[in-house]
Amino acid sequence: MTVSLLSTKLHIPRPRVNGVVRPRLTTKLISALNRPGQLILISAPAGFGKTTLVAELAADKERSFAWISLGDGDNDPIRFWSYMIAACQSIQPGVGAAALTLLQTPQPLADETIPTLLINDLVDMEKDLTLILDDYHAIQNQSIHLALSFLIDHLPGNFHLILATRVDPPLPLARLRARDRLTEIRVADLRFTREEAASFLSQTMELILTEQDVDVIETRTEGWIASLQLAGISMREHADVAGFVKAFAGSNLFVADYLMEEVLKNQPQEVKTFLLETSILARLHPSLCDSVRGASDSRTVLRSLYQSNLFVVPLDDEGNWFRYHQLFADLITAHLHASVSADDIALLHRRAAHWYEQADMMSDAISHAISAGDHSYAVNLIEKVALPMILKAHFKTVEDWLAAIPPEFLKQSLPANMAIAWMHLLRGNFEQAAPNLQRLQELFLARDEQEVDLTLRGEWFALQAILLNAQGKAVESHDVAEKALQLLPDDETQVRSMTYLALSNAYDQLLDYGRARQVFETMIQHARATSDFTSEIFGCSLLGRMVLQQGELRAAYQIVFQAVHRMEQAGALSPFSATLFGELAQIYYQWHQIQEAREYFSRSVHWSTLGGFSDAEIYHGVFQSRLFQMEGNLKAAVAQIERSLDLMQTAAPALVREEVVAQQVSIFLAVDRLAETQTALKTYGFVFEE
Repeated sequence: MTVSLLSTKLHIPRPRVNGVVRPRLTTKLISALNRPGQLILISAPAGFGKTTLVAELAADKERSFAWISLGDGDNDPIRFWSYMIAACQSIQPGVGAAALTLLQTPQPLADETIPTLLINDLVDMEKDLTLILDDYHAIQNQSIHLALSFLIDHLPGNFHLILATRVDPPLPLARLRARDRLTEIRVADLRFTREEAASFLSQTMELILTEQDVDVIETRTEGWIASLQLAGISMREHADVAGFVKAFAGSNLFVADYLMEEVLKNQPQEVKTFLLETSILARLHPSLCDSVRGASDSRTVLRSLYQSNLFVVPLDDEGNWFRYHQLFADLITAHLHASVSADDIALLHRRAAHWYEQADMMSDAISHAISAGDHSYAVNLIEKVALPMILKAHFKTVEDWLAAIPPEFLKQSLPANMAIAWMHLLRGNFEQAAPNLQRLQELFLARDEQEVDLTLRGEWFALQAILLNAQGKAVESHDVAEKALQLLPDDETQVRSMTYLALSNAYDQLLDYGRARQVFETMIQHARATSDFTSEIFGCSLLGRMVLQQGELRAAYQIVFQAVHRMEQAGALSPFSATLFGELAQIYYQWHQIQEAREYFSRSVHWSTLGGFSDAEIYHGVFQSRLFQMEGNLKAAVAQIERSLDLMQTAAPALVREEVVAQQVSIFLAVDRLAETQTALKTYGFVFEE
């Protein structure tokens, strides 16, 4: 399952036709864009015109701008970087293609992985690009902040980044400021001057005011644009403008509350009802609004609100999607909760969830179901999409959903508990997965066999096979993997592929190499038929390793090299490709072609590091030690293996410890360090009698 991207989030808002031109700010922005490596930060509370300002800047047709309107749902790193790449590709097709491929792999990635690949592509762009991230305050995920910091630290000269946010983000602003790489626009800059306020009230709001009235309004709003707009809307409905201006007083928050009351009071009842009922929606579509309201006139109402300048912002050029100005949305939402019962609000969310479900926009459907407090419905929706999302590494999104559901609603859900088990197993958290699998077993035993879908039962066996394999229980793993393959339908491609892996590894542990090879070949054929590149990589690398261990170097080379060629041709190289390059390095090592072995192992380490595999550097030291030993450079060989020993922790996987200690014993014997050899062998599991 790939990430569903809303094109409206990439839409650059159109500047107001009769908006206030602010050359003092646009000149500052353009000056920053002419300086390489600048981060532009526009930071101010809601209602100070941040979005309007950058929309006006982006209207410059001589420059290339891309836009992302961020929201709470973009805290999933995969979703965030998918939007980042899509925005860049709207200007330069093909940028970030390799990074986008990596985002589809289930292996967690290092924070620097995606920005590294994106930076490399941006450097080669023929044109300059300015990317605007609007409402960056919605991002709370530290992993995203770290990755974006890396991108900012290595900004290409032809790429500029503008962040519009309500609060300063946790980025290295002080360091950038010290290096003169930060351009800041803050509240003091964004406040309307007296002249700008006068222009806004007369030109944009079409009011006829005295200079004294303008001075009072500008002073009491302190240049806060949203308050000026609210004041303008209220004054248009007042016959006694002078009386309104005289009564207009208070701090920003009190002004907002007062004006909110004024705006709603002067609207027809049907408009008030529309505003309140649709305030729960982050985006407004006529059909969606109709479903939530139980009405059929939403398109007409939305267009009327937009034409009346009532805080409605278009999100596309066709007039299908809109949103409320965020401050306005906050205020009418607060009014909704103060004036409507919790049950009625839950009904609005439930209707929104059903609309989004029918539109196959499942993330929004689940969010509204959770907001409705309809946890049974939310679990039902999560069950439909959790596994496909987990198998594409969208762990955080699924985790956030599950965390929002009370445990009692998850206890009896087989698919939800399977989703939790898959997350643990795919992350290698086998100890955490075991109790969850026990819970699944209890659920299966509590149900009549005919009540459980065969596909679910097949997935259950697949989960058991993977865990048993990791525990070294090859016979048990083999038996349940066979059961899984019998039950799983052909279109469950990824689950079947992981089951093939468990089965082939079981045969490998049982030293039945003939059957292991058959399963590997079946897995590879299955993966190629379904364009499952990750499974093909695993199948080819493990088959190549087994053939290599049997001494068939030429056959192993053909299997692995052809797989690398296929991945390169398909643009499907990923961190999992490290296994292929590692096998090629081993083959060249066996052929005593040291230069080629080093080259391929370096490529293996490169992809491993990009994927965040923590053991890559340890294996690198082991392999380099072997190469130095082959060359007769024993001093360098010892240094390399000791480096791996320093990196290896007691909690390192058993296979890692075995690799390190095996080479440690080999090199200590070669340099006649008998005492250390005996110590290493004891660590490896051998016991010596005194």
